[in-house]
Amino acid sequence: MPLIATFYLDRRSPVHRAHPRIKLVASLVAFVAIICFNDPRYQLAIFVAILLLGALARLTPFELLGRVRPVLVIAVIIAAAWALFGPAGTPVWQFWIFHVTGTSILYGIAAGIRVVSLALTFFFVLETTEQADVLYGLVSLGMPYPFAFIIASIFRFAPTISGEGETIREAQRARGMDFSSGSIFTRIQKSMSFVIPLLVRVLKTTVDLSLAIASKAYGAYPKRTSFRQRAMTSGERMLMVLLPAIAAACILARVLGYGALVPGTL
Repeated sequence: MPLIATFYLDRRSPVHRAHPRIKLVASLVAFVAIICFNDPRYQLAIFVAILLLGALARLTPFELLGRVRPVLVIAVIIAAAWALFGPAGTPVWQFWIFHVTGTSILYGIAAGIRVVSLALTFFFVLETTEQADVLYGLVSLGMPYPFAFIIASIFRFAPTISGEGETIREAQRARGMDFSSGSIFTRIQKSMSFVIPLLVRVLKTTVDLSLAIASKAYGAYPKRTSFRQRAMTSGERMLMVLLPAIAAACILARVLGYGALVPGTL
């Protein structure tokens, strides 16, 4: 299986051409909107808006949702948990400690959609922004370069390590290892044949990266220049003003009671 070098998907779209600062600020605004509302109708509207932005970026739903496939399982578990133990309301079904109400079901649906939307927003930025542009965007927003470099490096090497792990797993399967059989303790023991080589590979990658950074005299000068420098257009400057206003409008709407299925609860 080929290693996945990056999350970035090269497309000719206005989203890909947008200034990285715009996409980073827009993702923060999306996070604010997702956290503000717990009404499933509002959460569904945000989810559809993300998919529409994906279509504008020429990303298929499979390319977006495929990244968050593990998160879908977590979202279902969270939705079920809130449905069984959620806020009080008119009981629909009750047994022992389980207390299902119409409100808890709706709140559970909203919580599940919220988790998926947060993950979609995160991967949407990574799939439409190159790693160097992510670094440039973080620095241009005022983040110190060392912290921005750490964050960009995590985004850069996470898919590589994931691909390395899958390669190791397939190599162990080719040697006759069956990770899906046996009890839970047997599976944990078998996973050591996968975890230990992956840990060694991660440590080796870390050492190689540190040597590469040191050989390029990282930190020798207090100020840094950037190979990729780009001025924002007038439209992008207007968006930079509009996006915080949208975030403030979401917070104000929630304070006024809009999008709150359960008042007083996120």
